[in-house]
Amino acid sequence: MSSKPIVRASEVRLYTYCPRLYFFETHVRVGKPLRVMVRMLLGRLLHVALGVLARLRGYRVEELLEADLGGVRLRGRPDYFKVRGSTAVVVEFKSGRGPKSGAWLSDVMQVAAYALILLRLGYPRVLGFVRYRGSIHALRITSEHVAMLLKLIDEIVLVKRYGIVPYPLRSYRKCLACTYKVECFTMDRGLGLDLEEPGSWLRMDGGRG
Repeated sequence: MSSKPIVRASEVRLYTYCPRLYFFETHVRVGKPLRVMVRMLLGRLLHVALGVLARLRGYRVEELLEADLGGVRLRGRPDYFKVRGSTAVVVEFKSGRGPKSGAWLSDVMQVAAYALILLRLGYPRVLGFVRYRGSIHALRITSEHVAMLLKLIDEIVLVKRYGIVPYPLRSYRKCLACTYKVECFTMDRGLGLDLEEPGSWLRMDGGRG
């Protein structure tokens, strides 16, 4: 059995959404409020229903994919994917609404993780799609996405394995709804503004999902 650290595509998405939230979900993890659990259940039921339709259209549904990336093993279960000749098509479904244009960065990086696995498995071309409620966004995974993904993976390993606390990605909307908001803001008290920690490079417009 490999001793390499495993990073999942879902972890890439969560870390991109907020590195500090990923830390709490990995090392603290408390029970989620009932409203969140209900929303997750409804989303899961919708995934199951759409999965049946996807199978009828020739897609593989939530099939495990993994590949070695040097010292790390990248793993994930894309919602749907299928192979057309030498091209792999990946579709990630999100039950919420997307941004006014494009896709949320966290969703893009999750699809990029699946794409990188498929590329490592020998498919020379990967097409990615993020499907939201009411819209679908096609993705062209670039070398910039891959570079960002590899940096994310390195940071995730540090947080997961060594418990290093990354910076949060502050957003009024996200922070207000966060289960760990009290602990997170308490943790920030007294931190120097010039403190460098894994995740600090990712600080950007907090409106990104």
